[in-house]
Amino acid sequence: MQFQDTIYKNKIYEKGYGFSNKCIYNTSKLKSGIYFFGNVVPFLVKDTSIIKAKTVVFPFANMMASNNDGGKSFDKFNSSNLECAEFLSSNRRVNLYRFLVEKPFLNWIDSIANKDYNFISDLDLENYKSIKNSDILIMHGNFSFISYNQRNTLEKFQNRNGSSLIISSDFMKNKFNIIHESRKFQFKAYGDTTYKIENRLGLWNNFEPSNHNTNLIGCSSEISYTSNNLKSSYGGYKIIDFSHPIFKGIHSNVIKVNTKNSNSIAVEHINFEQYPIPDNSNLNFYKNQILAFDYSIYYNKQTITSISFFQRKENSGKIIFIGTDNWLSFESVTDGNIKLITKNAIDFLKN
Repeated sequence: MQFQDTIYKNKIYEKGYGFSNKCIYNTSKLKSGIYFFGNVVPFLVKDTSIIKAKTVVFPFANMMASNNDGGKSFDKFNSSNLECAEFLSSNRRVNLYRFLVEKPFLNWIDSIANKDYNFISDLDLENYKSIKNSDILIMHGNFSFISYNQRNTLEKFQNRNGSSLIISSDFMKNKFNIIHESRKFQFKAYGDTTYKIENRLGLWNNFEPSNHNTNLIGCSSEISYTSNNLKSSYGGYKIIDFSHPIFKGIHSNVIKVNTKNSNSIAVEHINFEQYPIPDNSNLNFYKNQILAFDYSIYYNKQTITSISFFQRKENSGKIIFIGTDNWLSFESVTDGNIKLITKNAIDFLKN
């Protein structure tokens, strides 16, 4: 307890520990992937020269944003005095819990990966060069923080016909800054709207409509509806379109997974009779299709979470969006249906 008090008073969460390299490990003979020292401490080996790569994006910066080592994070509930930090250092101890949550999915990806797979972190999305040779991005897990530069990279990737598999409950909700020189991150939950868009911080959906997160990815965890008839979950995603290639070999009507507090999609009518119809009136996407759905309740409002297929323009990249982090859990990764749908989704985007 004394140690925790000391690092909090010294603002270790903001200043970092001042780590220095104690050794150098040569990774030249390792293929691109995520490795672990002692089966615990992870490190990345990247190879951005792979042509037409399927690139797995590991959410390191996002894990640091939710890491309260030193007493604070960018989440109020996870910070001392329920006051989140404005600055966080990446020179802190790793949040091992978050890494271990991701590990079953990463192990499975590694088992199907071949020579055309590359692995990077979300920090690399600050520069388009890190994905210029990629055909597919696989973005997974806790991915709620995205910077202005990262958004531009993803938009450029889409516009050049790059496709994405996104598996996340809270994707791209918050805009933060990555300060590379000092190895820090900056965030304010309620940013000053007088700044230019590239300098503002806060919720993407609080900026002008052209910069809403939904305009890039088609959905958002913030979409909810008032309803007098709140409906409970099916216990997973109920399939609407069995003919879609991602459901090849699937014979269950409902894909069992916990969808509580998941990413949501806008629908034309919340009190639909059988299946929800996506509301494409504001997005005007070329493709906006709900492939499977579930009901969820968020702060006493109805939400519709989904497995969806988006494509902003006829010649832009495709997106398969699976709206819950729980898709990555150990129980899910060992489920044959979930593994098959994930592999089918990657194959669909590749083809």
